[in-house]
Amino acid sequence: MKARAMLDDFHLAHLLYCQPSATEEARWTPLVFPWYKVNMDATVFKNTKSVGIGVIVRDHVGAMLVALSTQLPLPLGPLEAKAKAMDVAISFAKDIGLQEVTFELDCLILIGALSNTLKVPISIENIVSGIHNKL
Repeated sequence: MKARAMLDDFHLAHLLYCQPSATEEARWTPLVFPWYKVNMDATVFKNTKSVGIGVIVRDHVGAMLVALSTQLPLPLGPLEAKAKAMDVAISFAKDIGLQEVTFELDCLILIGALSNTLKVPISIENIVSGIHNKL
């Protein structure tokens, strides 16, 4: 049963890529002061077996306050990279002293796992658990 669950998770992570659908219109929505919006994304570099992560923090009027870009020597897949980006973004927001924060990402699988509306894929189970603890 565990092997079947792992296979299902593999198919979920590799067949349903973490990208916004073509019908969605990406538009930044401002927040009410004193809230901040943190957007993050990740990319997988297969040739170096590493992950690139980008995080940007905007204030309530949309002005960029601070950004982070880092590369991690981790051989992760797309779903795992997105989960790691969320983990890094939460740590970054905490490190710079933000408390009123909205996190925005484009991976429905990860959003469902974090909000407990979808079964957490086994490949990101530990990361999601860590994220919940940080929040």
